Amino acid sequence: MLPEIIDTKTLTRNPLGIIALFISLIYGFACLVLGLSGQSLTTDDRSPLVYFLIVFPLLILLSFVYLVVKHHNKLYAPADFKDERNFFRGFEKAQQTPVNFKPVKANDDSIDNLLKFGSVKGLYALYAVYLSNSSGLKFNLEDLESQSNLLTEEYTHGFLVGASSLGAFTFASHEQPFIIPSINEKLKGKIKDLVYMKAQEEKDETGSDYLFHQLTAIENAFQHTKKQHLKK
Repeated sequence: MLPEIIDTKTLTRNPLGIIALFISLIYGFACLVLGLSGQSLTTDDRSPLVYFLIVFPLLILLSFVYLVVKHHNKLYAPADFKDERNFFRGFEKAQQTPVNFKPVKANDDSIDNLLKFGSVKGLYALYAVYLSNSSGLKFNLEDLESQSNLLTEEYTHGFLVGASSLGAFTFASHEQPFIIPSINEKLKGKIKDLVYMKAQEEKDETGSDYLFHQLTAIENAFQHTKKQHLKK
């Protein structure tokens, strides 16, 4: 009977559904035990079950109020959103930089490791951050990808969030378009030479100018943004 009443596959797709399924099962079994064994139980045996059936919904109500107020963005799965990227944006909004926030200063080792072991895509994304900071211009990941197919939106976003958490730079806000008010001095001094070195290494190894073209595309993206800004 339970499968006909409750679509368990649907419920288990997100935390809210799992909680609902858990509640339904517990309450259902409690009612079943009381209904089938009620006559064979003594008054003392029935009392805990009756009290449970009365108190349990109240506890659930209070728990839901707490979850909705404090953790509403954790009650859904990415598939519940029309655009799954909005699932992650919900967390970003909750983690927006407070006005008085002072970013943790990155140590030299973390920046060195980021520059040494970062992927080419990641380093080129950092170069875009550097250009944004040095020019004072905002940038949008979708627009950036339209200019440089190397910087796919989802990968770039993930890498930049991780790099920011290491103290490589700070977001003025996690809402796009991004503004970069500060960037680590070591990163600022090395990133341009590093990305051009990566492009030269690829050309020496494969004869391809692909990475050089991507650098030009990224730089042109900010030049285009600057021209639009000046027109306004």
